[in-house]
Amino acid sequence: MMAKAAGQLASNRPTPFHTHGRLAIERPLQPLVLAKPNSIKLNIRSDSRVSQILSKQTEYFGETGSFSDGVAGSDAVLTLQTREGGDYVDIVPLALGRVEVNIIIFFVDGGISSEKMLLDVVPPIEKPVSLIVGNSGVDKNSDILLEYSGTSEHVTGSYVFLRAKYDGVKQQVNIPARFATFAVRSTPGPATISIDRNGQIFAYHLGHSLLETSYGGIHHLSCVVVLDPHSYYIGRRQCQDLLKEGETIEQ
Repeated sequence: MMAKAAGQLASNRPTPFHTHGRLAIERPLQPLVLAKPNSIKLNIRSDSRVSQILSKQTEYFGETGSFSDGVAGSDAVLTLQTREGGDYVDIVPLALGRVEVNIIIFFVDGGISSEKMLLDVVPPIEKPVSLIVGNSGVDKNSDILLEYSGTSEHVTGSYVFLRAKYDGVKQQVNIPARFATFAVRSTPGPATISIDRNGQIFAYHLGHSLLETSYGGIHHLSCVVVLDPHSYYIGRRQCQDLLKEGETIEQ
C-alpha cells in the first residue's frame, strides 16, 4: 500500500518544463555589497504561482573572459518577499568583483524559469571578523615559504591567498589580492622579496621579510621566508626581529 501511495503521489506531480516570459530580473542601480543581503527585484508574470526559488553565483574573470565553476557556499533557497513596489529576493554575494547571479524559479504547474545577470560586488563598510593570509588554500594563517636556488635573477613564488570571515556568513570568503594593499618590510640591504598588485611574490635572496596586508580596515602581518631548496624551515625568529613595538605576527 505504501509503495502504491508513493507512486500515486509521484504521478500527481506536474511534469517539469522550461518557460519563457514568466521571469525578468530588474538590474540594481548600485553594486551589490559582499556578505550582506541585497534586495533584487523580480518581475514575475501575475498568473504564475511560485513553488520555490533558488540562486547560484559564479565569478567572472575579465582578464580571460571565463567563469568559475561556482562560488563555494553560494547555492541558496530564496524567500520571495512581496511588498509595495513588487516582488523581491535577498541575495548574499560571496565573491568580490564581477559575479554572475543565476535565479531559478520553479512554478506550481511544473514550469521552470531561469535568468542570469552579471553584477558588480564591492566590499562592505564593516570590518571582517578576521582575515587569513597565506600562500595556499588553508583555512588558517600560515608563514609564506618560498624557494630560491640562486641560479637566476629571481624566482616566482606562489600567490598570496586572502580569506575573510564576516558576521552572518558561515564560510570564509575568498578575497582577490587586487582588493588589498601590500607592503614589504625587510632588513637593511638588498630586497628579499617583492609583491605585485595581483599578490604574486618574487624572491631575490635567501632570508626573511614581513608582509603587511591591509584589507577592510584590518592590518595583517605575515612572515615570508625564502629558503634554499635543500634546507629546512627553522622558524620565524628573524621575522620577529622586524616587528615594531606592540606588533605580532598572525597565527
